[in-house]
Amino acid sequence: MAIIPMKNGKFKINVYMGADAPRFIEYADTKAEAQLIENEAKGRKLRGEIKEKTNDYTFEDVYKQWWENDYTVYGGLQGETIVNTEKIVRLHILPHLGKKKIRKISLKDLEQLQILWAFGKPEKNIKPYANFKLCISYTRMIMKYALKHRYIQTNHFDLLEKPVNREMNEAKEQKRKEKYYSVELVEKTQKIIKAECCLQTYTIFTLMYSLGAGKGEVRPLVWGDVNFEEKTIALTHKLIKNMTTKKFERVSGGKNVYRPRIVPITDAVVTLLKEWKEIQALMLELQGIEQTPEQFLFTYVNRYGEINLPIHPDWLNDRLKLVAEKYNLPNITPHGLRHTFVSDLLNEGVNDWNIKALVGHAQTSNMIYEVYGHMTERGRKENIEAIHTLEDLRK
Repeated sequence: MAIIPMKNGKFKINVYMGADAPRFIEYADTKAEAQLIENEAKGRKLRGEIKEKTNDYTFEDVYKQWWENDYTVYGGLQGETIVNTEKIVRLHILPHLGKKKIRKISLKDLEQLQILWAFGKPEKNIKPYANFKLCISYTRMIMKYALKHRYIQTNHFDLLEKPVNREMNEAKEQKRKEKYYSVELVEKTQKIIKAECCLQTYTIFTLMYSLGAGKGEVRPLVWGDVNFEEKTIALTHKLIKNMTTKKFERVSGGKNVYRPRIVPITDAVVTLLKEWKEIQALMLELQGIEQTPEQFLFTYVNRYGEINLPIHPDWLNDRLKLVAEKYNLPNITPHGLRHTFVSDLLNEGVNDWNIKALVGHAQTSNMIYEVYGHMTERGRKENIEAIHTLEDLRK
């Protein structure tokens, strides 16, 4: 059967193209569209318009097959993850392997390449790549795909160990330690932002510092997520990039299954959010836009003049960097604020499970399941107490 219905409602077209050619695989939204694609594939076969023999595939050819028929189909990945993967392959893998015949890539080729990624080549002014492990991982996946389809006889990466760049590891550890910010530093930065930046920037900074939330959790927030009476915020959505429209869309879920959660907010945060909501409503009114429960809390205008878009991922980073440079201060990052939030709670002796529930983090999936599965009223009260304890600490 050449047309196969899929669980997601789409249709998979799988046509045998001959002994020396790979099967034609494509996907369609409707059965009628699938039948047209199937007929076109069969027409190509009859006309002899088939792909070259499998032994002649380049690494880039196999990468494209893996991307279309495997990675983006079965991985369950969305948005920025897919964009970042494509960028890593395009910039760091294809320049080295793209034009090579997949069957001629040797163990030595791969061994030398992963060493280059991990340590660079100073004599040629090539620096180590911080995410070299991702390069290795994606290349291994592509080679595994080639092995599965019998384009190669052996996946040489199965015989290689990952290199260890101790200097890079030490630098990462040092950078991790620098992500803890003192109350004095944060307050000083906060005052500068309040005086020199817009209220939106000040609100984002204060919210992230108060909640320990990541950028990916704050960007999708709409006013319907804020419960002023209960003094909570629902961090239950994420933004994914529509690969057709190139625009971000809000969908249910989080970075992982642990992250969606409802967290308490302090009176000070409630007051600030109410103030920002009133100001935003006036600004939107000037643009002829009504502020509804589905209105994003934080927005911006892009370089094309499109308004009311969910805030850019680097909005806060860019402004914090300017503040740090202008006042010769350590550069605070949004992720560092999250790190500081967790560290402050730990230092105050807050229960480990309560911290995990507040930040949507777990050392193991079983443990976080137990946290969410057995969160009692007492546990919720302890979370509220933890937030107020943190507020008192930072006064």
